[in-house]
Amino acid sequence: MRDAHVAYAALAVAALAGGWLLFVSLPGWYAPEPTALTAFENEVTVDVDEPDTSRSVTATFFYVSEDGMRLVGVEQEVRSGKTTTEQARRIAE
Repeated sequence: MRDAHVAYAALAVAALAGGWLLFVSLPGWYAPEPTALTAFENEVTVDVDEPDTSRSVTATFFYVSEDGMRLVGVEQEVRSGKTTTEQARRIAE
């Protein structure tokens, strides 16, 4: 009976070692090396110009109704942005 316990313990240790090898050690061997960011990737641009208030778009915002069972659409004018990202930020604000 004691030999069986030793065999089970050895099997458990081998399984743990194999799992560690597969999921911890091997991925580190084959992972791509990290690269340094170039000056262009580190650059952050800040737009300090005044927004163009002459253009605007109509956005439909959906809010929960008073009874909480459906959505109600409300149209509002939103200032247009120079880029798509800027436009989405203004709509979210």
